[in-house]
Amino acid sequence: MDFELNEDQEMMRDAAREFAEKRIFPNAAKYDEDARLPDELFAELAELGYTGIVAPEKYGGMELDLISYACIIEEFAKASAGLAIAISVHNSLVIGAINAFGS
Repeated sequence: MDFELNEDQEMMRDAAREFAEKRIFPNAAKYDEDARLPDELFAELAELGYTGIVAPEKYGGMELDLISYACIIEEFAKASAGLAIAISVHNSLVIGAINAFGS
């Protein structure tokens, strides 16, 4: 069994790592202290597609595989567990809504 990431998965992981290191980690303590994530950060994450990681492209998602999803969440969690949880919950809600309502 091959447990190596493919090129696309590595690319997604690396992009998430770079974003997390530059945009999340420097302010993670403040996010925890304030017990909130800034709206502008969440808007930026949405613009980059992180709020619809596994959602189908026809609904505005990135339609990535679950390994890529796990890699992205892992990189975000290294910078801020709270943000990683928020993104994972949002993605779960998006998929649930698509499955329930079709859009």
